[in-house]
Amino acid sequence: MGQNQSSRKRSNSTTIPSSVYSPPNLNRTRSKSLLVPSTSSDNENNKFTADSTVNFNEKIQFDNIPSIKIDGEDSSNSSSSATNQTSVNNINSILSDKLFKQLQNILNDSSIDEIDFSYKNIKFELNFNDNEKIELLKSSSFDNIVKFDLGQNQLANLPTWMYSNNFNKLEILNLYQNQVAEIEFPCILPRLEKLILSQNELTAQSFINDSLNKQTSLKILILSSNNFNQFPKLNQLYQLEKLSLDRNKLENSSGDEQQQVLLLPDNIKFLSLSYNLFTSFPNVLLKSNSCQTIRELDLSHNQIQSIPSEICKLLSLQSLNLGFNKIESIPVELSECYQLVSLDLQSNSLTTITENSFSKLNNLNTLNLSNNKLTTLSKDIVNLASISILYVDNNCIESIAIPSNHSSLNELYINSNQLKSLESLCQLSFSNITKLAANFNQITTIPSMISNLKRLCKLELNENNITTVSPSIVSLKSLYEVGLGNNKIENLPPEMAQMTWLLDINLNKNPIQKNNVASKHGGKAGIFGLNNGGGGNLRAIRGGGIRKID
Repeated sequence: MGQNQSSRKRSNSTTIPSSVYSPPNLNRTRSKSLLVPSTSSDNENNKFTADSTVNFNEKIQFDNIPSIKIDGEDSSNSSSSATNQTSVNNINSILSDKLFKQLQNILNDSSIDEIDFSYKNIKFELNFNDNEKIELLKSSSFDNIVKFDLGQNQLANLPTWMYSNNFNKLEILNLYQNQVAEIEFPCILPRLEKLILSQNELTAQSFINDSLNKQTSLKILILSSNNFNQFPKLNQLYQLEKLSLDRNKLENSSGDEQQQVLLLPDNIKFLSLSYNLFTSFPNVLLKSNSCQTIRELDLSHNQIQSIPSEICKLLSLQSLNLGFNKIESIPVELSECYQLVSLDLQSNSLTTITENSFSKLNNLNTLNLSNNKLTTLSKDIVNLASISILYVDNNCIESIAIPSNHSSLNELYINSNQLKSLESLCQLSFSNITKLAANFNQITTIPSMISNLKRLCKLELNENNITTVSPSIVSLKSLYEVGLGNNKIENLPPEMAQMTWLLDINLNKNPIQKNNVASKHGGKAGIFGLNNGGGGNLRAIRGGGIRKID
């Protein structure tokens, strides 16, 4: 750690893909890593990917190890089972010897600061079944190791040779996808900042002697995809900023709520509780001091039926995801979450937006109300002061309110609704829109007021009932892509020949006259000025047998 960075060897080590959160950046570029090649392709949910091009003298070779069927053996064939068991033991012995040599190499090379012992479905014994080896490792110093990856094995606990104070600089420990049902940390790891325990068999009672709660330097804790049915005791982890408990069995507690409150630390900023069994908003979040610090909260994919009025206690909240629940209304108190920047309420049961429920959300930038039962785009939505991106796809919207002031809206996705006209959207108050997607509606015309949308770059109106395109579309100098597929257009206005800045127009499945779009000789699009020296940049005209133009 204290060495000159330029003199140290560098390799592409294991990497962690970014999540939906933006936690503190603890992924570090390390100088030299001990990496072991994987035996199968990465699982799509794997948080680590080993580099297959490792410049290291000693690597475990799997090519000469026989392929053995371990599960599903015929128990009646005792001879075959015995042979297979012997082969498995031989494999474990080979792996054990190789791994021990790797660890010896680490002890002899102080420039190595990462160990990657991640595998794919391989049974091996990290305790080596050799007391002499274990005692040697216990008495050795791994103080140069910053990152230790034990993911994707079949470990039930930490190796016993870690049960000593020899990992004093360890910052990242990965036990992803093992078989850990109980765990006892051998000692306090004073610099441990990130711990990954996802895809194991953990419960709230799994941490022996409260040993997890003693790792007080932790900032990121990943406990996804386990068997938690209540919050684990984490109240001593004062530096913990990100906690992931998604894909567990958490549900609303019927016991002592105060006791539940005492389980959580006070400094959490990023909390994921998606894919659990909550039927109402977890009260533990509203009654603990941690609610004062939470910035990003994910409660999507539960069965929550309402948002409590106490939501206003989440004073630091910037991102709230309540998508894929059963929420029917939005309380006015939500508008008191003044710092909210992103709100996701997609796939609920909303029929209306309660008046003033968004009125004070002056920082709200992105709002997702898709897949609900809304019938109108109300003033409470269009009047949002800072709204930039709005998703209202798959509702029953027939009308759009006109903003009282100039709207900041840049992108509107209003696909699969019941709009019959674009006139409300073509008001001057919507002139900041750059992308408008209104596919799968009942729109019949592109009105002359479209010229008010001076900044429009992309217009998607596929799958409507459009018969007429106003010539005023030619005034949209920023427009580079137009989607008009599967409408009822027979003719385009000749003024569109001036739109040499267009890059792509989709006219697929329209009864349009071919000679109105392109000549039959070479496919040049005469209406867009490409065969008369117009110098257009059109990449493609799609529709009715007209071939692509390059």
